[in-house]
Amino acid sequence: MMISQENYDILKEKYGDASSWAVWNTDYADSKPSRNINDLSVFDSPNLSELNTGFVFVGLNRSGKPKDGNAEKKPDKPKDPWFNFHAGRNDFKLRYALQGTRYWGSYITDAIKDYQETDSGEVEKTLKSNPERVDENLKGLREELELLGGKPVLVALGYAAEKNLKCMKSEGYEVVRILHPAAFIDKKKYRDKVLKVLDNIQKNETFSFEPHLTI
Repeated sequence: MMISQENYDILKEKYGDASSWAVWNTDYADSKPSRNINDLSVFDSPNLSELNTGFVFVGLNRSGKPKDGNAEKKPDKPKDPWFNFHAGRNDFKLRYALQGTRYWGSYITDAIKDYQETDSGEVEKTLKSNPERVDENLKGLREELELLGGKPVLVALGYAAEKNLKCMKSEGYEVVRILHPAAFIDKKKYRDKVLKVLDNIQKNETFSFEPHLTI
């Protein structure tokens, strides 16, 4: 199912500071795997037919340390939409893992959008003491999924993200877990492990896609 221009624009306006798409500049080399990872020009004239609404990759929360004085750890506003997942030091692994596969072009977002912290243990402790915060954030995720349409497979980036997505199973969503890109593993092994999980997903739908590059 191709996303409409209207829904794409709504997602960009409302969630573009915390979400993105699995589309990256693929001009890089093995010796420089992070090159062009932050090139957002790929979204200047988006080809909506390239975007894949059958899978949604979901991280736990916005990474990075908020600026000084941000005691509540509210996420800093990025200067450009779709910036998330195109700036982190491990985002190149996800690019490499999905390049040339049917998962390229998938929507990527965070389950918890109002909390910026790199320490997942600290995040889990905060969320455990405030379950209402999780519920409120998942309302936003559900709106994102509605705009995408259908029942995409939810691909959790790591255990912590999966834990907060399990409740979605009762709503008819399939939830699977892959390694978080921050795992201490090289990009080729990361790709192998990710695709081993994703390629085992049994879907009744047939996804059409155009491989972008064989690697």
